[in-house]
Amino acid sequence: MAAKQKAAGSGRKAASGGHRATQPTRREPPTANRQPARLPAGKTAPELLDMYFLDARMHLLETAAMLDRLERARNFDEIEADPRLGKLREAALLLADGHPERAERFQRLFSVE
Repeated sequence: MAAKQKAAGSGRKAASGGHRATQPTRREPPTANRQPARLPAGKTAPELLDMYFLDARMHLLETAAMLDRLERARNFDEIEADPRLGKLREAALLLADGHPERAERFQRLFSVE
C-alpha cells in the first residue's frame, strides 16, 4: 500500500508544478553572416504599427523627458561632455537615419569596447 501512495503522491507533485531541473538556454554569438530576423507571416506593416506605436511613443517620451530634466538640473555643465550623454544623442540620430538594422547598430553603439 505504501508503494501505491508513494507513486500516486509523486504524480500529484509533478502535476502541481513540482520543481524540475531546467537547462539554461544557450545564446549563439552574433556572426557577420547571419540572416536578419524575420517576422512571423501574417502581420502586416499597418498591424505592426498598431501593435507597437504607443509603446514606442512612451519610451521615446520618457527619454526626451529625462534629457529635459538633466538640462534643467543644477550643474548640467558638469555632465554635458559625459560620453553616456553623447551615446544617447547618437542613438537618437541612429533611430531617425532611415537605414536598416537599427537594433543591431543601437546595441553596438552601447556595447562595451
